[in-house]
Amino acid sequence: MVTNKITRKKLFEDDGNVGGVNIKGRVPPQAVDVEKSVLGAMLIDKDAVPKVIKALSQSSFYNQTYRKFFVAMLSLYSKASPIDVVSVAAELTQLGQFNAHEDPVMLTELSMGVSSSANVEYHARILLEKGLMRELITSSSEILNRAYDDTEDPIELISEAYNKVQGLMAGFTGSDTVHISAGLPEVEKGIAKLMSGQIEKEDIRFGIRELDNITGGIEQDDYVVISGQEKSGKSSLAIQVAMGNAKRENAILFFSQEMSLKKLFLRMAIIDSGVNWVRALERKMGDGEWQRLGKSLSTISRLPIYVNDRVNTITTIRAGIESCQDKKIKLVIVDYLQIIDSESKDFQTREREVSEQSKQLKLLTKRMKIPIIVVSAVNEQGRARESRGIEYDMDKMVRIDREKDGKIDEERDIIETKIAIRQRMAMGGEMGDVKLGYHLKTGSWKSLSNLEEIPPSVQPDIFNPDRNHESRQENVF
Repeated sequence: MVTNKITRKKLFEDDGNVGGVNIKGRVPPQAVDVEKSVLGAMLIDKDAVPKVIKALSQSSFYNQTYRKFFVAMLSLYSKASPIDVVSVAAELTQLGQFNAHEDPVMLTELSMGVSSSANVEYHARILLEKGLMRELITSSSEILNRAYDDTEDPIELISEAYNKVQGLMAGFTGSDTVHISAGLPEVEKGIAKLMSGQIEKEDIRFGIRELDNITGGIEQDDYVVISGQEKSGKSSLAIQVAMGNAKRENAILFFSQEMSLKKLFLRMAIIDSGVNWVRALERKMGDGEWQRLGKSLSTISRLPIYVNDRVNTITTIRAGIESCQDKKIKLVIVDYLQIIDSESKDFQTREREVSEQSKQLKLLTKRMKIPIIVVSAVNEQGRARESRGIEYDMDKMVRIDREKDGKIDEERDIIETKIAIRQRMAMGGEMGDVKLGYHLKTGSWKSLSNLEEIPPSVQPDIFNPDRNHESRQENVF
């Protein structure tokens, strides 16, 4: 692929055009007097040095001489050496950048031109902003110039533009280092919830008592994996989690690579209504069943669930989440991991490719501060290799182990299924196993604790138990 890059030097030459944009006569954003103040403060006050270094880089300085002074100070700081006029001059000499005619005078002027370093952080912020604006001009002009090239891949170019802007944003957010006490309010709030057993409307839950009892639900920055073999019911569980939380007025973003919007909508309605999905598809249901299905269609259509069935890369998933920020999304579901296309062709094995995709989703969870549930398909041969990388990333894993000789309640078409729940290895690994029932006729998951009380052919609604059995509150969110 041809890449026509514009160098920083060329960008700021007064030649009239860059990437089709006329910049003749325009002076790049700068604050040279502030650059002098910041460097002077670093020369007279050792405490000012780390404050500046954590905020700025060499690109923050527009003046080339001041930039090389900063690089020399940075080098001295990395060696724990003192920073003053003499040591900076010596370091410039060692770096082969010392100008014997100009540098001594300029360094002396810097040290004598500042009487206090009190405002150094404020001044550093100014330089950061000016530097970022120059970087934005450079990046925008590069992208604009490449956009005229017919050989460029538009999706790749958009992705690169997005990454450049994200990189600039990361540089503008300041220090990520905070005192440990900053985490106290959220921890205290979480402990209070555990002690009281109180569930608030905005809390994200699995919706099945056995799962929530062990996991404590889903936290804001949780990366949750629902894994299982083909046709084990993993997508059904993800759908039920989406529906249950949406019924509690939490907005859900569902990335469905496996099912189209139409199929996903019908699947939700069948699970919600409890009708036999095979009879529904074959149009063999009675009037009562059709009425229940119709009511569920209406219910599902009013839920705050947003579906995207066209994304196919991590970049498009990230862009999809970004575009829905106004909808105040509380949970993201990706169905499923192995269908996501790789944006790189450098992976030598499928296991490494899947592991990298999982890692990117994990990072996305932290960056967006929204929990992500990803459905992951495994087979017996590839489970150990492919799952190893995923298990390093996940915070919680719900692994469906459908036993070939699992107990079947033939009267109710329920298959008793083992669900193994794990947490991140650093937190201890195994959390425990539970038994749930998978209902074949509706393709949904049920708690086994109250099946005996429910007559055959009457299916419980685990999210709205009042509709059938008012006393069964244990599975409510």
